[in-house]
Amino acid sequence: MAKYGEENFTLEIIDFADTYDELKEKEKYWIKWYNSTDRSIGYNLTEGGDGTFGRMHSEETKEKIRQKALGRKASEDTKQKMSKSRKGKCSDKQKEHLSKLQEQCKTKVYQYSKTGEFIAEYDSIIEACKANGLSRNTIRIQLKNPPRNPNDHRIKFLWKTVKTERY
Repeated sequence: MAKYGEENFTLEIIDFADTYDELKEKEKYWIKWYNSTDRSIGYNLTEGGDGTFGRMHSEETKEKIRQKALGRKASEDTKQKMSKSRKGKCSDKQKEHLSKLQEQCKTKVYQYSKTGEFIAEYDSIIEACKANGLSRNTIRIQLKNPPRNPNDHRIKFLWKTVKTERY
């Protein structure tokens, strides 16, 4: 009705149904009775009952859709709306998987003063960063390449992944 305009249709009640399943069966019956899948006399695309679910497009229709979509660019406003609508949408299964990955990737880190005394233990690099106002890269780089000169003015703390009494 949206495609051809409401003014081109008349609505009549031609049957009643007591259940949803009965309604689907009657819809199929009446579409067949009026032969409304014949494009020259009707508007129905399917035999009815379940809408267009499971209906397959012909190769010709797929090509027409593809050609129409070629070169179409979404506006910046549309891109922002699509991005906003997808943000934070994650199934429970995805959340569980991400949680497991995060747990696997956690690395315990140990903090030492520049003089080598043990200061604190953290369950992850991120936790250590938040507690000390540092970026993740600061700690990661030091874990990969321990400083040659711990007294370097750029170094605030020393970091290790194995706990020892002194650095």
